[in-house]
Amino acid sequence: MASFFTYYAFRFLIAMNVFLIQPNFIDMKSKKWLFFLLYGVILATGLIIGYFTDAIDISIYGYPVWNLWFFLFIIIIVGGCAIVPILVLSYKVFSMMKYKILKRRYFLFYVGIFCFSPLLFLIFFSNYLDIYFLRLITSVYSLLTPFWLYLIYYGIAKNLD
Repeated sequence: MASFFTYYAFRFLIAMNVFLIQPNFIDMKSKKWLFFLLYGVILATGLIIGYFTDAIDISIYGYPVWNLWFFLFIIIIVGGCAIVPILVLSYKVFSMMKYKILKRRYFLFYVGIFCFSPLLFLIFFSNYLDIYFLRLITSVYSLLTPFWLYLIYYGIAKNLD
């Protein structure tokens, strides 16, 4: 269940970027609902199917182990519908900004997203391959997560001085 909320949270970052590119996105109620609902339904369906079938197994050490179809599902849905659009839209927003202070702050957001994204793919691959050394690399890289999340927060949420 925690995975669902983690993967779904990226949709809000995409919505923020779309709003910065198209301010009238906030007024498009049906598109907004479709934007959030469709991704949520697809993601929830895949995670529920993965949970109740043999798509997700538990290793002897308690780690999840994914089969190939679930791994591909997560890569396509989360990577293709969340991570890649965030990176592309964030770069588009960054290139549209004119004021240096805003550009500098948004650059920190972009760096945070760009550096946080590999962690998700490391998790995906370590869950599929179930190699101890890859899980160790993932664990070490995940120690930087608070720093990447602070950059994301500082880049878009913290007040400008």
